[in-house]
Amino acid sequence: MNKEDQQRKYLEIQILMQQGKELQQQYQLLEQQLVELSTTIDSLNGIKNVKENSEVLASIGQGILFKANIKNPNELFINIGANTVAVKSVDEALSILKNQEEEFRDLLNQIAFEINNINSNLNQLNEGLTENE
Repeated sequence: MNKEDQQRKYLEIQILMQQGKELQQQYQLLEQQLVELSTTIDSLNGIKNVKENSEVLASIGQGILFKANIKNPNELFINIGANTVAVKSVDEALSILKNQEEEFRDLLNQIAFEINNINSNLNQLNEGLTENE
């Protein structure tokens, strides 16, 4: 193998390693979002047992809670994008979130497949370089 071919292979390896790193970051972010989604699904399942006019602790973020009375536990307001809110039942919200959960899992599988392909290509390139040294 001549020097030009070696340089080309080293460049391919660097590009593949960068792609693999970016895919790993996407994978970790999706995993984190999936955990948050799962927590939300668990919370919604808990709301099914809440009775009307029950007092609950509601979160407004960053560990800050306040007491609230639930007027209608089956009426949820969901941001559907573009600053638009829709009223949905708990079951409708669960259905939406479970669909998102399935989409996330599919994306995780696709990313894992791509990472495996990149690793396979890297191994082949590395073997080609070590054989010719």
